[in-house]
This record gives sequence, C-alpha cells and structure tokens, in this order.
Amino acid sequence: MDKQEVHGLKKITFLLLLALAVIFGLLPSGYAAHYIDADSVKNGAIRYKNSSRYLKAVDHADYAWNQLTTISVYPASSPDLIFYDANYSTASWDGLYTPKSGADTIHLNIYYMDKYTTPVQARVAAHEMGHALGLGDHEEYSYRKILMYKCSTCNPYNTPTHHDRQDYYAKWRD
Repeated sequence: MDKQEVHGLKKITFLLLLALAVIFGLLPSGYAAHYIDADSVKNGAIRYKNSSRYLKAVDHADYAWNQLTTISVYPASSPDLIFYDANYSTASWDGLYTPKSGADTIHLNIYYMDKYTTPVQARVAAHEMGHALGLGDHEEYSYRKILMYKCSTCNPYNTPTHHDRQDYYAKWRD
C-alpha cells in the first residue's frame, strides 16, 4: 500500500469509529448536549415564584424536572426565577425564559396559552423550565420528539425525554 492508500484507510477507520462512538454514546457528555449560556440554578437549586395564572402548568414543570434529582426545583419567597403572564398577540413565542441580573423570568404568553389544553400548557412551562436549567432548544428536525425541541407545541412530550435527560445530566452531574 502506498502512503495515499494508508491515509485514506486511516481516515475511513477514524470516521467509522467516530460514528460508532456517536451511536453508542461513547463521546464525552458535552458533545451532543445543547446548552445556553445562562441558568437560574443557585447552590444546586432553582427557587421560583409563580405569579402566573397557569398554576397547574408550573406545578407540572416543577414535578417533571425534580424527577431528575440533581437540581432541586421548588417554590420560594426569595426566588431565583419568577413566572409571569404576558399578552403579546404579535409575538411568536408562547413561553420566554429571560436571564436577568436579579431574579430570572419566564413569561407565559396568555395570547397562546389560553388556547392550549392543560397538557400543552404543562409542556410549555416544562420546556421553559428546561431553559432555566441551562438547556437550549434543539433546532434540528430530528429532535422534534423531545421536550426541548424548539417548538414546544410540536410534540406530545411534557416531561424530559431520554435525550433531554442526557443533556441535563451532562450539564449537572459532578
């Protein structure tokens, strides 16, 4: 074999090994994870206040993410995160997480939320809580069946799926 054939064989071998690593989850945990540059976690917890009318949806978000146990999520009088209602008919979002210098906010857009069923409202709140945990949207269509897909009303999941949990643990496990 000449040098060019050896180089080509090495390249093919590398690509095959890389593909197998992706398929079997052998890459370092951050490789496939989707994060944002902010979160509402302080000392291993998110303390939140619900100033929104969507009490059941926010309670569901709390419950859904607390099942993963690494970060505690609970109501508090001195919150790191506050849920508010907003009414923007011209906005394209139904929920919006915004990191701030004080308490971060999640606005639930009543223009859309009032038209949704209770499970869809729960999905929007859980998706936004995922952002408060530092998880980003997944833009790729292949991720459309996960909670953190960019369109929170485009799938039936209102709790973290396997991939959501992988991203969460990649970010929050010691």
